[in-house]
Amino acid sequence: MIGICLPLVAASIAKSAAADVIQIDVAAIQALENRLIKANHEKDVATVMRLYEPGTNVVIFDVVPPRQYLSRVAWEKNVAGYFASFDGPASLEIANLNITVSGDLAYGYMIQHFSGKQKGGGNVDLSARVTDVYRKIAGRWFIVHEHVSVPVNIETGMADLHSKP
Repeated sequence: MIGICLPLVAASIAKSAAADVIQIDVAAIQALENRLIKANHEKDVATVMRLYEPGTNVVIFDVVPPRQYLSRVAWEKNVAGYFASFDGPASLEIANLNITVSGDLAYGYMIQHFSGKQKGGGNVDLSARVTDVYRKIAGRWFIVHEHVSVPVNIETGMADLHSKP
């Protein structure tokens, strides 16, 4: 007769179920970032803003002045101004997205590449390091904090907008 240790079986099942939930959450966050890419291309401010926490607790550290946005209102104004500066789509590509989930909080870090033709003839073409912090609210993931940065050449004090790994 073979004995089965029920506590070990239950622990194994619980661990497997937890891993499944994490994979579902990672996929949901990846889908959120994909919606951000599409909304950027379409310059859809409303869709971008639906990806951020619905309360006023959103905190954004961006590469352009001012150095921080401490409310959805301020961030929405920035996003609208950014999109308005383009003549045509505002391209966003995401590479090396890594996501870690722990309960109702998660973080992701990635490289984002921004490009497009600006009104007046100039071009945007830059890469940045981005870290997003996400919170799951009522079963849905939102960005609650975003930190965007670029490497700086210490000798010249100039930002490196095209850095490669």
